[in-house]
Amino acid sequence: GALAVAKKYHDQIHAAQLAKDLGKPVEALEPHVREKRARDDLKMLGTIFQRANKIEDLAFVQRASLKPFDYDDKDTALRGEMRALLRTMKPDERRRLLDSNAAFQRAALEGAPELAGIDAISQRALRERVVAERFPEQVAASNDAIEAVALTKRAIDAAETAARNEIIATGAKIEETPPPPLLRWA
Repeated sequence: GALAVAKKYHDQIHAAQLAKDLGKPVEALEPHVREKRARDDLKMLGTIFQRANKIEDLAFVQRASLKPFDYDDKDTALRGEMRALLRTMKPDERRRLLDSNAAFQRAALEGAPELAGIDAISQRALRERVVAERFPEQVAASNDAIEAVALTKRAIDAAETAARNEIIATGAKIEETPPPPLLRWA
């Protein structure tokens, strides 16, 4: 899809430059045909972008569904006491304990970060680490999907730029719409 569109415009430019370098006339389609093809390409790229967003959304939903621990009501009070203990500790002691002790990790991840004496960023990092340790294959698959979508979006961006340049080269006007952000989940 997107790479093929980008390659088509690249090859077209390369062929025109080669013909020019050789002193031969540049063979090109009529401007209105080139404009229509470029607009069709932009429409197709928009469809690919929407599909990429759906894949990205699915990867994030699957990733978010991975829970660091299964919680039950049996030890709720004990985990509350563990969070209270974490709040009283010095930051370095708390970090060392949370790096090495699954029971304290479970307690720290159960509620709001403030209950365990940590900030939201630290809790998110701990959650990501525990999930990655517990579900390495699912996390890797999710990361691969997200990376593939990012690469696809870069290819779409390059192809859209080439198609827009083609429309401009024909002398036609382009309706300016702001490009969608590449990083929707940042």
